Amino acid sequence: MNKDLRQALEKLRIEYVGKLSETTQQIEELCQRLNESVEIEVMETLMQICHKLAGSGGTFGLPVLSDAAKKLELVLSNMLEKPSEKLLESQYQIILKNSEMLLQECRKIISYSNPEIGKQEYLIKAEKELSNLILIKSDESQHINQLATQLCHIGFEVSITETFMDLSRLAEEKLPSLIIIKTEFSDSELSEIQDFLGQRSSKTENIPLLYLCERNNFITRLTAVRLEGAGFLGLPTNSIKVIDQYYYLTQKQHARNYHVLIIDDDPILAKRYALALENVGIQVTILTNPNQALNLLSEKTVDLVLLDFHLQECNGFEVAKILRQLDHYISLPIIFLSTEINLNRFMRSAHLGIDDFLTKPIVDEDLISIVMRRAERSYILRNLIEQDSATGLLNHSRLKLDLHLEVLRSDRTGMKFCYALIDIDHFKVVNDTYGHFIGDIVIKTLAHLLQQRLRSIDRIGRYGGEEFGIIFPNTSVEEGLSVLAQIHKKFSEIEFMAGDSKFFVTFSAGIAEYPTFMTGELLNLAADAALYESKRGGRNRLTIATPEVVVCGMQHEKSK
Repeated sequence: MNKDLRQALEKLRIEYVGKLSETTQQIEELCQRLNESVEIEVMETLMQICHKLAGSGGTFGLPVLSDAAKKLELVLSNMLEKPSEKLLESQYQIILKNSEMLLQECRKIISYSNPEIGKQEYLIKAEKELSNLILIKSDESQHINQLATQLCHIGFEVSITETFMDLSRLAEEKLPSLIIIKTEFSDSELSEIQDFLGQRSSKTENIPLLYLCERNNFITRLTAVRLEGAGFLGLPTNSIKVIDQYYYLTQKQHARNYHVLIIDDDPILAKRYALALENVGIQVTILTNPNQALNLLSEKTVDLVLLDFHLQECNGFEVAKILRQLDHYISLPIIFLSTEINLNRFMRSAHLGIDDFLTKPIVDEDLISIVMRRAERSYILRNLIEQDSATGLLNHSRLKLDLHLEVLRSDRTGMKFCYALIDIDHFKVVNDTYGHFIGDIVIKTLAHLLQQRLRSIDRIGRYGGEEFGIIFPNTSVEEGLSVLAQIHKKFSEIEFMAGDSKFFVTFSAGIAEYPTFMTGELLNLAADAALYESKRGGRNRLTIATPEVVVCGMQHEKSK
């Protein structure tokens, strides 16, 4: 367990034990009230406290506390099924006995300055982020050099080496995200590859291998698979195919940035779950009040909801029903958290479309495994609906929705953001001159360049045809223009090949700022007007939207 995680867990443990003192006093007071008179509300409150302790105790490595709470909860539950006006002496003695056992355990934990937390294995988040380094083992060739140059223009760092000895050394010096090996699988090459694979350290053994080979048939592909090849491309190839392989192979190695919403009215327990999930790279938002759920879901993309069944103001069934009544959340995975599994309750959950039911106390590995599996399915389904199939960027509908959500978020936070529209210059000429296949390569190249050069929080979409839209959160229009200028320069330097012909392509763009334009519709109109101004001025330029530019653009539209 790393130092940061250990410190975070210790902080949570201290917070939990501190709250346990208040809980102990509350249990004592409730038991005293039951001794004076039978109050259904008092018994229900006591049972609810026991229910929460039963779930949280085991999670914080205190199984004896959890067991004691479960026993008292069961006693109270049985009595509440057939409530009476006055507790029998025997009934009160049973409550007294079980509550005293629970209180003793609480006091014991509080009295220890450092109670031993149950030892668990944790899935530790990788310390290093995914690098953009690609290593290529290849004999000197014009084709590979051109390929490397195109990859560098798009934003990758590329190193070419002619020997496996240098390949091993470079991989150890700086961990790459992908290794490419150009080979024809001759006997001598097979021997060298096998030696290279046998000498890989634990540090580099999981880096995916992509083989390039002129002979693209079943036998060479089988050979590549047997030599631990994760991918294969026939030669000649191009940067787009390599980049497609890059994203496919590296995404399999690294967890996506899923976003999980935890709805639980026990903040300490919710933080404990969040810590386990955040430690493997999952973004977590905690709500202790379910009333806030719809507002949050309308402003943020959530991949999965962890929902406590027993909440103060309502129960999990009611919250789940509300979510399932809304079309946008019909497919959103929901996992119930509870201290028991009742078959009838589970069947009701399944009827509502609940994806799973986790029983407290929850082991970190189980929580992470189930959340990752369900979030992955949600991610895939959402992307099928929201992504442009050719580029992997957001499609037109999702981009417009995200623009609307960013307006809502910025309206709440008071932060600026900007929105840009990009259009490839003279794209019809490219298609007519070099063919639609080359045109597709140009579009994909710009898409990948945007993905490489922009931040993870920026939202990139294919607006239509050769047009792209970008949302820059927390960014002024001057800052957004500066970033666009860098991408504009890089794209203009990329050398495209069509047979023996070489050519270059540029783009034009317009960019608008919130709150100068205060709605998604106005931002889109303003960015489009600024884009038109760039084209009217000769293309291959960037323009900031102003009210005057928008008026000019609107007049142009009316004159059409």
